[in-house]
Amino acid sequence: EEAYPQGAPPAVALELFADDIRYEDFNYPKPFLGKAQVKEFVEAFDIPGIEFVPLEISGGSDACVFTWLVKVNGNDGPQGISFYGADASGKINFIRDIPATTPAPLQSLAALVNPALRSFSKTPL
Repeated sequence: EEAYPQGAPPAVALELFADDIRYEDFNYPKPFLGKAQVKEFVEAFDIPGIEFVPLEISGGSDACVFTWLVKVNGNDGPQGISFYGADASGKINFIRDIPATTPAPLQSLAALVNPALRSFSKTPL
């Protein structure tokens, strides 16, 4: 049985965060530092019709990584990956959210014409 069938309020998640949490979201130029900044950020995303769905989870004793999908009004939206780290007391003290990149329109069009063009070889640095 799900504890919060309609999703938990942000206050529930914030109880799990350390006071000195560092939250990095690659959509933003600067990290959110401390519980007050993270609270403001998290509450801004408490929007009806937006649901974050974990897809694959790799856990550990003091950190985990998971991929996710955002559903917008029930429709699949952006995807990405997140890393969560915990301090010695078990509170989450570090988060990094990385949205998946979207293929360039030209690359998608080229892949329709020739599927071999779907990916490119890596170039050594």
